[in-house]
Amino acid sequence: MYKDKSIIAIIPARSGSVGLKNKNILKLKDKPLVSWPIMAAKKSAYIDSIIVSTDSKKIAKIAKKHGIDIPFLRPKKLSGNKATTIEVIDHVIKYLNNESISCDYIIVLEPTSPFTNSNDIDKCIENLYKKRNSFDSLVGVCRNDKYHPNFSLYTDKNNKVKNIQSSLSKHTRRQDCTEILYPDGSIYITTKSSFIKNKTFYHSRTLGYKFPKWKSIEIDDEIDFITAQKLATKIKYLEKKYNE
Repeated sequence: MYKDKSIIAIIPARSGSVGLKNKNILKLKDKPLVSWPIMAAKKSAYIDSIIVSTDSKKIAKIAKKHGIDIPFLRPKKLSGNKATTIEVIDHVIKYLNNESISCDYIIVLEPTSPFTNSNDIDKCIENLYKKRNSFDSLVGVCRNDKYHPNFSLYTDKNNKVKNIQSSLSKHTRRQDCTEILYPDGSIYITTKSSFIKNKTFYHSRTLGYKFPKWKSIEIDDEIDFITAQKLATKIKYLEKKYNE
């Protein structure tokens, strides 16, 4: 709880995966991916309860080892690769309402973004609450320097390379470009009332919270996972270097 506001973390972790088989239970530094957001949420000073939304008994068993109660398994319609996170959150909200469980803020932490820690979570909560008169939601973002639109290309039907930005000069320096950000999957926070109204985290009252590049990895395929494995061995160094 923060400033008398109840906060519930939702960790969506279904069994299947298209890009990387069984990715939510792959071991990262000897811990299943799903364990990382669970442990971060448990260490948060403000999160009141944690709900792991899964269709998998194996994932449910892992969550229970962390002391997390699993009140339900996802229905079949929310277990396929076409099910969206929005639908999953909707399902959890219906459960909360049916059980008369208080919830002012919802936080979504994904196993595929394992480097979001409890300090990040609490800073984001404090930030959003501090700016609550102007913002209802918060999303983690990261600078997009490498794939800036000014340097993005496409090919026409003849495979001729063209710039997306037609006015781009090949001598344009990255540091002269407007800062571009992308949603990195590190964290999503919203008031329950805002989510019910908007059915999205992205709207005119959404606040961005910048994460360093190393924390912004999203594990969608094997290359991402190999990268995360290397980063996981350097966490203390990276946190110190980037003053986390």
